[in-house]
Amino acid sequence: MLHNRMITIQSALAISQKYILRSDAEILLAYALKKEKIFLISHNTDRLSFVSCFKFIFFVIKRLLHHPIAYITHQKEFFGYTFFVNKHTLIPRPETECIIEDIINTHTPADTIIDIGTGSGAIAISLKKQIQTATVFATDISQRALCVAKKNARTLDTSIDFIKSDLLIDKKIIEVIKSQNNLIITANLPYLTLQEATTEPSIKKEPLLALVADNNGLALYKKLLEQLHKLRKTNYTIYMEINDHQKDALINIIRNISNFEISVIKDLSGKNRIVKVVK
Repeated sequence: MLHNRMITIQSALAISQKYILRSDAEILLAYALKKEKIFLISHNTDRLSFVSCFKFIFFVIKRLLHHPIAYITHQKEFFGYTFFVNKHTLIPRPETECIIEDIINTHTPADTIIDIGTGSGAIAISLKKQIQTATVFATDISQRALCVAKKNARTLDTSIDFIKSDLLIDKKIIEVIKSQNNLIITANLPYLTLQEATTEPSIKKEPLLALVADNNGLALYKKLLEQLHKLRKTNYTIYMEINDHQKDALINIIRNISNFEISVIKDLSGKNRIVKVVK
């Protein structure tokens, strides 16, 4: 592949383009150089050091092995903020941003926000940055994911109460739900089947715990809604991210549990992405 330590930026990109996408190569080379992508254009005749060349080759090989760009660079943009990510968290996707947009447009100011299954903390932190008066809680069953979320909260200077919990079993979360008005719950829970998670190349390197659920991917949403129903909570709104084809199945689950006001939010590609429930 690349073997000459005196190779230029321009040549490195041209050679790597035979193996990976040009856009991916630019991100990886900029990361290897610890520079912004614009640097590659203005310094395209600069020669790579041995260390930078070695790093770039290593990154290109990882990309060839289907490692996501975000896991190689350990960063991903979401709602204008840069989040640290690693193999213990899902990679934030732009489709999820429509949750943030709807809450900002329809619920500001919100008193309390609870993000269930927070992962990297992208939803919770973005909402806190946008609605600074809100009290934000974020939960996850994975302690490693919570460590990532806490790191992002510190980096982005946000005050969030992180709690290790399997959905709503934590006593503190239960008390918050019972006591708060104008409550918003966001949930980007695992919603794929095992077959979907293991056959889609773009997510094969992401943690199965954060991807897969039973009952055609909807078991955890059903459990979450049942927990809320048992608490006899009213005056809350919950956002649940889904796959496009799961809309009708989730709506049936919701209607079998209680009488909710249900709406569906489409993402920028026109696919059913968020089921919004108001109680």
